[in-house]
Amino acid sequence: MTPIPHQLLAVQEDIAAGKRRWAKIKTLLSWFGQKGRGKHVVQTIEEALDEAGLFTRPAFTSGGVHDYIEFKALPETVDGPAAESADSRGGGDGAKPADGDRSETIEGGDGRDRPLPEGTGSKFCIGMLEAANRPDEILTIKRDKTVEEATTLMMMHRYSQLPVTQDMRRIDGMISWRSMGRARARGGACEHVRDCLEPVRILEQDAPFFEAVDTIAEQEVVLVRGKDRTVTGIVTTSDLSREYHRKAAPFLLLEEVEDSIRILISRNLSVAEIRKAKKSGDDTREVEDAGDLTFGEYVRLLEDRENWRKLRLGIDRKLFVGLLNDVREVRNDVMHFRPDSSEPEDLDKVRMLRSLLG
Repeated sequence: MTPIPHQLLAVQEDIAAGKRRWAKIKTLLSWFGQKGRGKHVVQTIEEALDEAGLFTRPAFTSGGVHDYIEFKALPETVDGPAAESADSRGGGDGAKPADGDRSETIEGGDGRDRPLPEGTGSKFCIGMLEAANRPDEILTIKRDKTVEEATTLMMMHRYSQLPVTQDMRRIDGMISWRSMGRARARGGACEHVRDCLEPVRILEQDAPFFEAVDTIAEQEVVLVRGKDRTVTGIVTTSDLSREYHRKAAPFLLLEEVEDSIRILISRNLSVAEIRKAKKSGDDTREVEDAGDLTFGEYVRLLEDRENWRKLRLGIDRKLFVGLLNDVREVRNDVMHFRPDSSEPEDLDKVRMLRSLLG
């Protein structure tokens, strides 16, 4: 039986009492001491939800970790007539509750809905970027402020632009080094922020990432807006560069590690010894060298004491194989494109294995 966190038990009690509960996906993950949705994490949470007689709409495996989900009772756990769907009541599509960033309880909604089939993958949206979810770090300026104040703020914080707004729902535009230069080149006064405004594109958090890239590359900066119509972050071309590095690094590191393992095995073990690692019953695949093995078969091959002795690495076999197995788990998450499954400590394991392999 999977242990149920006390926070989820509290949700269970509220749902049974006819209340409605929301939480961000990242909040649900934190109840289990997790930050990402790796395969085993998803399995553990799904089992705990089943034990509690709950499911989420939308599925906690879809969307970004900053999206909201609503907890609902499984059909067999609630008595009474079927009620209207969460979609028709509103708030059941992951939208942010009106009163801010927290789990919420709202009276009513004691009906039951049958869970709809939902995918297990996450759609990669612009809202999944860290920069798109930093509302507290957004520095704005009002249109009637002086350009000197705007430039001072930009220099102090090393920003290239500032959103111009009266509040976070009404954006007047953007002031930037570029917009000030253009205004002055046209012979304008450019004494106040309003004199140097330029338009700014605003994207919804669920805008597809790869479609948003073209807009960001063209505009250099965009604002991201949440379900409640407030701005949740600023995404620049620099953010795209950092995100590319963050996403590409696991693939590049793992490729380097796998190449090193193949070379190590091929140089020290015979083809006959390599073939013994192939999974039993797999008659559809020919193994001619280490490159024909799966990562799991690397683990099986190096667990053998005699094979290990022939590698002549001079390090502890159990510790090495344990790390190799950990990296196998990281590789499975990365290669299945789970957007938020890999944490920095996971990549540290890959780097550690790379250092042991020389």
